[in-house]
Amino acid sequence: MFSGRISEAVAKQIEKKIAENNDLSSLSNSELADLAVEFVGDAPPSNVPRETVIEILSQQPEISAWRSSVKERAIQATKSKISEITSNVDPRMAEMIKQQFGQWLQNSGLS
Repeated sequence: MFSGRISEAVAKQIEKKIAENNDLSSLSNSELADLAVEFVGDAPPSNVPRETVIEILSQQPEISAWRSSVKERAIQATKSKISEITSNVDPRMAEMIKQQFGQWLQNSGLS
């Protein structure tokens, strides 16, 4: 999803944090600046408070769409991994795992 304005390693690191937390506040100041460069075209001035940068970036439609796609990819990857693991498990055990994982997802705010 990134256009190449920032390095691939940085992009993956940012996506990993977003997949885990889906919250821009989990990013470091430099990662927020990199995200701004990628989606807005320029890093915020250093005198702008972190909270303001997070608020402005959160309101960008491109960033909202990107965050949704990262979240969706993480969900699909998790479902795939669970299906792969449970294919070799007793069906009763697999059902228990699915139920417990579903409960964990609900408790974490994901769906």
